[in-house]
Amino acid sequence: MIFSQVTNVADASVIEVISSTDENTNQTDSDNESSPSPSPVPLKPAQGQIDVVYNKKASTTLYSSNLDLNMSFNEFLDRLDGCIAKKTKQPEGIIKEARKVYRYIWMTKYKSQQKTLPRYNDFDGEDHYQALQKEVRTTSKKNRELDDMILRFHIDVKVRTDIGQEDRQDDKDQDPPSPSRATERKVFL
Repeated sequence: MIFSQVTNVADASVIEVISSTDENTNQTDSDNESSPSPSPVPLKPAQGQIDVVYNKKASTTLYSSNLDLNMSFNEFLDRLDGCIAKKTKQPEGIIKEARKVYRYIWMTKYKSQQKTLPRYNDFDGEDHYQALQKEVRTTSKKNRELDDMILRFHIDVKVRTDIGQEDRQDDKDQDPPSPSRATERKVFL
């Protein structure tokens, strides 16, 4: 049974009617607005080291930067492209168009100083990015500041030449082997 009542008569021709079902709907809508689902706690930026191999030429230093894992996968790749452009001193547009193979390691600073590094993980899709975020989130439960952790990326970059072909020498779309530890590399600040 629906009850109606006249609540306001502003003009003889206009009558505003509110039913009891309308009142319940409005109350329910306002209750839903006040209790949004909780969002996860944002991650602290991770100390990043980026190892760039540009057209098969390995850099002798690592590029360091804080990496924010709270952004979307595409935004994160754009951020890495910006770091690569700074490291290689190439225009960002050229780096964006280049073929890139990403790999990463999430490790302690102590492990990063060892002669042999842990195995690199693939990083070529949204699912890998989510796995990385999960690793960082798990670590941050024990170490909130992430002060003894390093996120190292190894990025193999192949830039297209003037005639539009990638610089290939008998490596027909073959991914580069997993990077090895180069002991002579220094961290570039």
